[in-house]
Amino acid sequence: KTHGQVWPPDNRTSSWGANIVWRAGRWEMVASEMGGHCGLASWQHNSFMRHTSSSALHGPFSPREVVMPYFSHNSMPTQMSDGTLVVWHVGLGVPRAPYITGCTDGVTPPSPSPPQPAPKLPSWFPLPFTKDTGGGNWTWQTTNVTTVHPPNDDFHIGNLASHELPNGTVLLSYTVRPFSYAPNATTHPNGFGLAVADSWRGPFRPRFGSWGHPAVQSHGEDSFIWAYKRGGFHMIFHLGSNNGAHAYSSDSGCSWSLSKD
Repeated sequence: KTHGQVWPPDNRTSSWGANIVWRAGRWEMVASEMGGHCGLASWQHNSFMRHTSSSALHGPFSPREVVMPYFSHNSMPTQMSDGTLVVWHVGLGVPRAPYITGCTDGVTPPSPSPPQPAPKLPSWFPLPFTKDTGGGNWTWQTTNVTTVHPPNDDFHIGNLASHELPNGTVLLSYTVRPFSYAPNATTHPNGFGLAVADSWRGPFRPRFGSWGHPAVQSHGEDSFIWAYKRGGFHMIFHLGSNNGAHAYSSDSGCSWSLSKD
């Protein structure tokens, strides 16, 4: 039993969005860790992506190398058919807001720093990847994944997750959000959009003609998408405090419905 705590193995550090893959006989995790022993309130300031590893699913997990420095967040490691492990995420691996210090035991002290506006998706984003396996630290490379017709100033996207089809085509889900901070607040439908590319290296193009078009309208985040044998897709995602939700498509991703339960 993990008792809800897989990473970090102590109470001195906070993390978010840890995801695990089975790779070459070990469980490999990439977590969004808050630097400086800060709490989740520091995520815009201190979040970076950490690789950890274990021989057992329930742990203990041992710390390995930093996959991408701050700011990087919402890590989603995904194993591709060519043997590459890629880590979808948000952030460019450069500071987004001043680094917070003076934290202890995973608690962030009150900070005068205001919330930082969410960045737009640029015409490219850095994607860490590796083909390393086994114990010890891995070496990560970064490729600049390009996007076709990046979004305008009315919304931002994040929380990337992917599903690879048998022919190598990659379907990418992402959250669509309006800008919420004055003076640049906007109104835009919340939901999950879909993009597609011939491979995980891109270029990605919006599935429905516009990056801002939600395939699934919802206030959720942190999606996971997969295909089922009859030709459709499922998506599960986080929806508020201690709640999850499910959406599905029965026509190869052309239209989506939210489950009632």
